[in-house]
Amino acid sequence: MHNVTILSDSSACRFSFFLVVSVFLGHNLVYQLSLIRPWFYRHVTVTPLHCEDRRQLRWYIVQDKFFWQHTSLDEMTPTQWESLCDGCGKCCVLKLEDCDTNNIYYTDVGCKLLDCKTARCCDYQNRKDRVPDCIVLSMDNLPKLRWMPASCAYRLLYEGKSLPDWHPLISGNPMSTVATGQSVAGRIFPETAIDEEDLPDHITNWKWMEQSRRSLMSRTMWILLGLLAILSIGTIWRQETGMPTPQHLMCKESLFTQVVTGACTLRFNGKKEPS
Repeated sequence: MHNVTILSDSSACRFSFFLVVSVFLGHNLVYQLSLIRPWFYRHVTVTPLHCEDRRQLRWYIVQDKFFWQHTSLDEMTPTQWESLCDGCGKCCVLKLEDCDTNNIYYTDVGCKLLDCKTARCCDYQNRKDRVPDCIVLSMDNLPKLRWMPASCAYRLLYEGKSLPDWHPLISGNPMSTVATGQSVAGRIFPETAIDEEDLPDHITNWKWMEQSRRSLMSRTMWILLGLLAILSIGTIWRQETGMPTPQHLMCKESLFTQVVTGACTLRFNGKKEPS
């Protein structure tokens, strides 16, 4: 004969509460570890270059893990320079300038060479020939490009600031830009599908969108955790004060089944606890 342990409502709620808390904390721990990866391996970062024939993107392997900390921008090798790009694609969306205020506004419309799904240039090597307005970033023009995104690694290093934790060179994960909501991938329209006169309707606050995607899951988890905590506290309080068990908890069927079918098979012969 097998020994069967039956949890009371109070014990079950306590167990569910601690289970959700563990999952929530574990999720956040894994997320943080994915951004702050161990520093005993070579950093691998995806190249911001091209997706020729939609083949798999090539990877750069940067031997010196923290080269940007002791190498100035004008002293970097071509490989080091290219690896600084986090592949966000924000510099490749169309921008509008207010003639009166000189303010720059970003849109959610990508350059005609920008793959809207991956935020990668589909002809990086020939981009200047195919798009004459395309600007090839260099140390000569970097100080003049005030429209560069505030999160851009080139701009940050030029201003003497540090790279963010989500940057692929820091995280070691080439997808960390997308995972943290810093990429425009999947959130832009192709230039060929938008009329020029409609561009003002596509002005977008990318700074807000960067934060919203990252915080959405966190807010949702906290809401669910709060609701479960309220339910657990209420159930425990009911058990401790000896309040009568609600009718729906005396049935084996779920509340949904009870509402839809009206079925109710009493648990423990209608008793609050098993004999």
